[in-house]
Amino acid sequence: MKPQRSHFLACLLVLSLAGCAAPRSQPGPGTETTAAPAATVTVPPSPGPGSGTPSPEASATPGQAAVETPVPLPIPPVTILPGRSPTPTRTPKPQRALIEILSPGPFSKVVDGLSLQAYARPGGDHRIGVTLVDETGRTLYESHYTYTTPLDSWAFAGDEIAFDLPLAALFARLQVTTQDEFGRLMAVGSVHLILLSDGYDEINPPGSLAERVTLVRPGLEAEIGGGLLIVEGKYSPAGAQPLQVELLDEAGNILASRSIPIPAAGGTAPFVADLAYSLAAQSRARLSLYQMDDRLPGIFYLYSREVLLDP
Repeated sequence: MKPQRSHFLACLLVLSLAGCAAPRSQPGPGTETTAAPAATVTVPPSPGPGSGTPSPEASATPGQAAVETPVPLPIPPVTILPGRSPTPTRTPKPQRALIEILSPGPFSKVVDGLSLQAYARPGGDHRIGVTLVDETGRTLYESHYTYTTPLDSWAFAGDEIAFDLPLAALFARLQVTTQDEFGRLMAVGSVHLILLSDGYDEINPPGSLAERVTLVRPGLEAEIGGGLLIVEGKYSPAGAQPLQVELLDEAGNILASRSIPIPAAGGTAPFVADLAYSLAAQSRARLSLYQMDDRLPGIFYLYSREVLLDP
């Protein structure tokens, strides 16, 4: 019995040693395998050009390329050189005319009479003047309407104007005016008409109701000093006559004046005029810009504004 027992123990020892050296068994079908968690790769921050702060971090997984978030480029600063500072451009805008003649329109044909329809802003004397003058210099109609409206308020001027003609037809000017409290003209608006003794009326629509003069300077009720008033603006001519620029004191005396030729090309044109004046004390004055009539004696158009003059 001893030899058999020794043989059994020897076999058992051999089998034990063989089990220790055997390779690891592979999982069979249906066996669930748990994978190790994927490692996260962190891309170090890359500062953008000129940036003092880091850009956002980006993460990637094995088998995928790392994608960096683009960093916007900084906007370069704008440097303004000395003496080149931008200045705003002053663009004059046409304003509503101080006198608007709605009917009859320019070069209307009227027989034996006409119906006036106009708007104006009465001045300090609270009146609106209406005059009809023919080509012979004869005044066919003249009247002044008094208004109780507040100063600088619009007023309607409407009237039926009759006339008798010595001829079959005459060229004429219908004129509407306003004055300030010193009797100085504030505004003049006119239309040319054809007066007929027989036939039918042909009433044209009104022309432009915008002011012909648009001033950049001086401003409304501006205070001027140093003995020099600079007048700058744009003008839409009513004819070929020069644009007259005058500075009047309260008595109507001319303190300074200039004459500005009208461009041959016509159309709206810029102008600049320097008016040198001399005063012993501060005084209010009226700046007037007007154009004479090409065909009849007298003023066809006038625009004005008040200024305060210092010595």
